[in-house]
Amino acid sequence: MTLAPLSASHNISHQLQRRQCEYTNDFNFDGFRCDKLYPTLDQIVARYRDVNRKGKATAANSAWFYSNLARSQAANDLQDMGRTVMAWLFSRGIGSYSIFDGLDMDWHKQQSRYVRDNSQDFIDNYARVGLLSNVEPHNLYLYCYCQGLAAAALNPGKCISEWLGDSSFKLMFEQWLNPIGILDAYLFIRAGTSWHPYSVWATWELPALTRNPYIMNIWRVDPFDCNQDRQLLWSRARGDPLVQGAACPITEGLNNAARNALPGPPGML
Repeated sequence: MTLAPLSASHNISHQLQRRQCEYTNDFNFDGFRCDKLYPTLDQIVARYRDVNRKGKATAANSAWFYSNLARSQAANDLQDMGRTVMAWLFSRGIGSYSIFDGLDMDWHKQQSRYVRDNSQDFIDNYARVGLLSNVEPHNLYLYCYCQGLAAAALNPGKCISEWLGDSSFKLMFEQWLNPIGILDAYLFIRAGTSWHPYSVWATWELPALTRNPYIMNIWRVDPFDCNQDRQLLWSRARGDPLVQGAACPITEGLNNAARNALPGPPGML
């Protein structure tokens, strides 16, 4: 796969144009009408930030991630993990969201199902414009969806600090926010373990977080260990380097090219 470079900025001015699954009142389409193009990363980011459609990426919430935490990927183990993480965050007064609840999950489930059920069409449509991927289409969508969480995260401290400029209020504001964790993103992982170098966290999420200018700190936490405090994993103020990784290759330009390359009348899907 040819991957686009990671970017810290996302142009969201056209993110909610129809692409893939969109809401419809037509009862023939079960609430959504889909085409055979992936949503772009910018469109996924827009959905995380769309509070009118259940998006939770706001300046009041911190994004959280996990790696090597659940006992397995079984539903019961994931639910147990989620309850433990949420208890840790709630006990510290930290509003949060994740891939499990960060946007309209009805949309995500429909989008995920549609890509999975039409895999060969996605392979054919993008092969015409040079996206030759050894990644199964449903997995590529999920990678972009997970990276969207990292790219969508907002940071109230940075927004307001920029507005305050170099005033004396800026330092006071940042000193007030940092202890309660509002400036931060969180990785939940078992103490004493590391993540797999080719995991979704290592390859798609962490690199995008370090390039998100709203993220100041990333903390690692073992929510199952009551004696273990959070540990600073990455800090912008400390000068930690950007982490290298993959980038979602689906852009507006690529989708326009894929649409125009379809056989038959232009733009038909």
